[in-house]
Amino acid sequence: MNTCSTVVATQLGPVRLEAAAGKLRGLWFRGQQHELPLAAATQQVDAAKDASLRAAASWLTDYLDGVVDRPTPALDPPGTPFQRKVWDALLRIPRGSTTSYSTLARELGMPRATRAVAAAVGRNPISILIPCHRVIGSDGSLTGYAGGLGRKRALLALEQGMNLPWRLVTGSYAPQYADPVAIESGAQVRFVARSDDGEFPGWRWAVAADGRAGWVPQAWFRVNGDSGVARRSYSARELAVRPGDRLREIEELGGWVLAYRAGEEPGWVPQSVLQLS
Repeated sequence: MNTCSTVVATQLGPVRLEAAAGKLRGLWFRGQQHELPLAAATQQVDAAKDASLRAAASWLTDYLDGVVDRPTPALDPPGTPFQRKVWDALLRIPRGSTTSYSTLARELGMPRATRAVAAAVGRNPISILIPCHRVIGSDGSLTGYAGGLGRKRALLALEQGMNLPWRLVTGSYAPQYADPVAIESGAQVRFVARSDDGEFPGWRWAVAADGRAGWVPQAWFRVNGDSGVARRSYSARELAVRPGDRLREIEELGGWVLAYRAGEEPGWVPQSVLQLS
C-alpha cells in the first residue's frame, strides 16, 4: 500500500495530511500530541498530485472558512477495533454539538470504560474530520486536546457560527535566541541546568543532537534524569510581536503561549503581552 503525505497551511497552523489507497489516514496539526511519525516508505508529495490529499485539503480550507455540509472525504484511520469503534461514534456527534467522555462511553455500552474511551478519543489520527474536539468534560470544561486547547476552543466557536478567535498583542516582544532547538518526535535532548531555571514553571533548557538549544516544555518529553525523548515534534521558535498584532492561540504553558500568525510557522510569545480580543 503506497502512502503519501503532505503539509498544508491553514488558519490554525500547518497541518500534515496522510493518505493511502484513495483514503485519508491522518490529519495532524504539526507538533500535536500523538502525531504518528513519518514512515520511511511514505512519499512526500504536493497535495495537488494526490486525489485524497487534494480532497482533504480542500475540505479543510472550506471548513475553516465556515462552509458547512461539504461532502466528507473517504477516511481510513489506522487503529485497533476498539479505537475505531470510538472514532465511529465521534462521527455521529453533530456539528455545533458537544458530548462528554462519560456520555460517549455510555452510548457505546461501556459505562465503566470512560478512561479507555477518553484515551481512544485522544489518539484519533484524523483531527477535525473525526471531530474529537466535540468531546468535553462532564462539567463543561474543554479538558485535553492533542492539537492544543486554543485550537479546540477555536473549532467549537467556529461550529457555533462565530469567527475563529484572535488574541490581541498589547506589548512588544523580540525573540531571544537566533537558532532555537527544533526536533521531531522521538529525538533525544540533553537537559542543562541554568541559573534562571524555575522562572517559568514546567520549562527546562535542552540541547539537541545538532547542538541547538532552547527552552522546552518538560511535559512534552519522556524524561530520564538529564536526558529526554520528545513525545511530539517541537520548536522553540519565538515570534516577534508588537502592539496591535493579532495571533491565534494554540496552547498555553507556564507563562508562555504557542500561537500562529498567518503566513508564518507557529512560535512562542510571553502570555504577558497578549489579551483576548
